[in-house]
Parts: sequence; C-alpha cells; structure tokens
Amino acid sequence: MDILLAWNKNEYAFVELAQQQNKHIMKFKKLAFEMLKVMFLSMTILLLGSHQMQAQHRKVKKKVRAVSPAKRYAHLPKRGTYVKVVPAQTRLIRFNSIGYRFSKGIFYKPYRNQYIVVAAPMGIRITSLPIGYRSINVQKRTYFYYNGTYYLAKGKEFEVVQAPLGALVESIPDGYQEIEIEGNTYYLVEDTQYKAVIHEGEIMYEVIKTG
Repeated sequence: MDILLAWNKNEYAFVELAQQQNKHIMKFKKLAFEMLKVMFLSMTILLLGSHQMQAQHRKVKKKVRAVSPAKRYAHLPKRGTYVKVVPAQTRLIRFNSIGYRFSKGIFYKPYRNQYIVVAAPMGIRITSLPIGYRSINVQKRTYFYYNGTYYLAKGKEFEVVQAPLGALVESIPDGYQEIEIEGNTYYLVEDTQYKAVIHEGEIMYEVIKTG
C-alpha cells in the first residue's frame, strides 16, 4: 500500500512537472511569436522607408538635372558663324551704312563674299518681331525678347536696346561663355552677364550686368 501511494505521488509530481513544462513551452512559443511579429514589422518599416528614400532621391535628381541655358535657341546659328548664303525670305535692313540681312530673329552682316551671324546692333529697328518672342516687364516697361536680343516698341517698329537689369529670361543664345566667380557660375553673352535663378519653380536667367 505504501508503495502504491508513493508511486501515485511520484506520478502526480511527474504530471505536475510536465504541465509546468508545457506552460513554459507555451509561454516561450508565444514570446517567440511576438518577437517574430516585431521583427517582421520592423523589416517592413525599414523596407518602406528605404523605398520612399529612393523615390525621393530619384525625384531630387530629376529636379536638379542639368539643363542647357540655350535649350530654346540651340537650333539657331551661333553668333560668329559664317554662311555663304543667307536663308530665303531675309529682309535687307540698312543701318550705319551696312546692309544687314534679317531672318527669323537672326542678323547677318556682310563679310567679304559671305555673311557672319552677329548680335543685333543697338538702335537697329525691325517692323515685326520674330515668331516665339517673349514679353518681359521690367520697371514698368514692356520689353520683347528673342535669342539674347531685347526690343522696345517705337511706334510701329521695334528697336534693339540694351538688356535691362533684372530681366528674367528662360533661355540665352547658344555660344555663351560660362565663367566661375567665387564658386558661382555666370553666363556671358557679348556684354551681358546672366546668373541662373529659381523663379516660380523654374530655372531662369537674370540679367545682372550690361555694358
């Protein structure tokens, strides 16, 4: 009888121990599951953050992508270019005893037996503005701009004038000179100096010096 009671006690103790071990195992499994959930959530957050940073980086790179200052006029002949024949339908404009040819906003000056593309002479007048010109308001005056040339209305004509300080243009003539001053980049077109600025989210070029 004593042996039987001892065996029953041992069996009960064994069962109780097994139950405690099962409880510990269940707690461990629950803790491991919670840890896995935390790790999964952390990895998900890291991946999402990485994708967002990459997307933002791509957007930033797209915003600061280099654009040529002469993008709008790159198809036009550069000043200083020599041509043997001027385009068809050019207009003859006599100014200061020189017979300039004018076509689509470009001035051609005779040179020996050919022509050279030049900047518009100050004071020369035309009867109609080139297609694609831009209107610019500076100090309550309206200027007309095309390919580095500025005009003011004079009656029924348009006279070439000096670039007004503070004028903002979206593009400058091809053939500009790029200069660096104290880490800043400037653009020189004949005697007019420009600097790139951000205006209403767009890159523009401001006249900062003339003459």
